Amino acid sequence: MFRLPLAAVAVLAAVVAGCRQPARVEPTVAVTSPDGVTLTTVREPGLVYQKALWRRPGPGDTIRSAERREWSHASDGVRRWQWFLEFTPSAATRDWLATNPFSLAPVTQVVWPVGPSALPEWFPRDVSGMIIMQKNGGGFTFIQSKDGTHVFAMDEGSGFSAAAGEPAG
Repeated sequence: MFRLPLAAVAVLAAVVAGCRQPARVEPTVAVTSPDGVTLTTVREPGLVYQKALWRRPGPGDTIRSAERREWSHASDGVRRWQWFLEFTPSAATRDWLATNPFSLAPVTQVVWPVGPSALPEWFPRDVSGMIIMQKNGGGFTFIQSKDGTHVFAMDEGSGFSAAAGEPAG
């Protein structure tokens, strides 16, 4: 019979324990309230990035955190939405962002489109020392490090109607 020395067993146990995966975050979660409004939270990085920035992530873009929330009702579609991103852009994406494709203006203070308590835990509340670009009056916001290598972005808005021909409930 083959026996492992006690030290080898301890090392093997430590390796196996270290290989355990952290709790998996569900990419999409939907919860419906008693009044029929469904809150769908999507945390699939590529999908959130694409819906937020209207383009797919490019080679070298690293999405660190992403979340999109949609409040909808079967009778009238999406009533409200919010999204949040944290990413490290590739050089090509930094060049694209430098063209200001969303017509944002530099601001010295963020007009938070959502209250700080509604921000995901990973989204910064203190943005001092960062470059802030925002739509006039708030809403669509980019917050980035001075060198442009770390970006946080967010936006929110009213919903969308159900498509023509879709059942209304």
